[in-house]
Amino acid sequence: MNELDRLASIGAQLVARIRDDDPDLNGKWLASVTSEEDRWALLFVLAAMVPTDQTVAELLEWVEADSDENVARRRLVVANGLRGGLGRRRVTPNRSDDTGGLVA
Repeated sequence: MNELDRLASIGAQLVARIRDDDPDLNGKWLASVTSEEDRWALLFVLAAMVPTDQTVAELLEWVEADSDENVARRRLVVANGLRGGLGRRRVTPNRSDDTGGLVA
């Protein structure tokens, strides 16, 4: 398996995990299977995997699906990942600013 295939496999696993697992667990898992250099390269691999024929809202609509409890949890999962903490820092819901209520 070449480096691109290895990182694509890790990226695909992360895509599946991000929907269901706690950000801290995902961060620990990612740190255990990648180096800092890998994580930098993984940003580009994941970006290349994103379909360009959908809006951001369409790509993230899974965050809104399901019960209110799951919606809140998924918003936190996505926000923690988007904030770049890889599970190292949390966001708090219900504060008003340009992040749609999710702030670090």
